[in-house]
Amino acid sequence: MLLVNNSGFGSYGEFPAPGVARNLEMIDLNVRAVVHLTGLLWPDLRARGGVVANVASLAGYQPTPLMTTYAATKAFVLNWSVALDAEARPHGVRCVAICPGPVSTNFSKAAGFASSTGLGGQSAEACAEEALDAMAAGAPERVTGLRHRLLSVLSARLPKPWAAAIGLRMIRRLRLDRLLKPAD
Repeated sequence: MLLVNNSGFGSYGEFPAPGVARNLEMIDLNVRAVVHLTGLLWPDLRARGGVVANVASLAGYQPTPLMTTYAATKAFVLNWSVALDAEARPHGVRCVAICPGPVSTNFSKAAGFASSTGLGGQSAEACAEEALDAMAAGAPERVTGLRHRLLSVLSARLPKPWAAAIGLRMIRRLRLDRLLKPAD
């Protein structure tokens, strides 16, 4: 049995942008839905064995200013998935956190950008291929893309205040705010 939790969205801007209600919707989808769906299928997974693949993010490895709620939800998914894998392994269930960086999808549009951020990113196909490799290998987590793996190792080892300060500086340099859709 295979469960893939791949729904989610992010936002960009200083908290509470794009609004407290939207941040709470993000928490509900990115965190609550993952736990809820996994919990609903847990009896079948334990009875039959299987894999739970949860899509986290490279952002889950560090506090990410201007994407605060999104990064925090993905940190939850990452840590919850790795812990669940350790807990579930004796029952024949594996769990893997898939942690991509930018992927060529509609994420930018859902995050409130009028157009692509120009950050490029990995193709969805390449990301899915790495996810399948991680599942086959029984890995509890996989950062997709070599460059992203290196970034995750570096950012996870920095003191969190340093990672946040460096991240804020790097994100501001990208000037992503110029790509935001005008507020309704």
